[in-house]
Amino acid sequence: MGLLDDYNSSADENGDADQNEPDTRRKRADLDRNIVMADADLKKVLREIAELEGQARRFEKEEKRIEIERDDLDKKVKKLQDNQRLLEEEIRGLKKKQKTLR
Repeated sequence: MGLLDDYNSSADENGDADQNEPDTRRKRADLDRNIVMADADLKKVLREIAELEGQARRFEKEEKRIEIERDDLDKKVKKLQDNQRLLEEEIRGLKKKQKTLR
């Protein structure tokens, strides 16, 4: 009986293997589909990262440009304030001269 039992159990295993083959193919196909979808998602994320990094670089350049413009404006304001101070002193001096002439 031992040989007959071995034969039957081996036949059952082969039948299960034949029956498991479509399941294995289906599972493999599901995994392949999931891999393709995950790869597409990864590519989308990588594109978004590249886009955001590019935008960050543009902002940095714009920030530097604005900083340079601000520095130029600060210089102009300082120059105009110096001119204002000089003109106010000149006006005070002229008013003193005017008072002495009266």
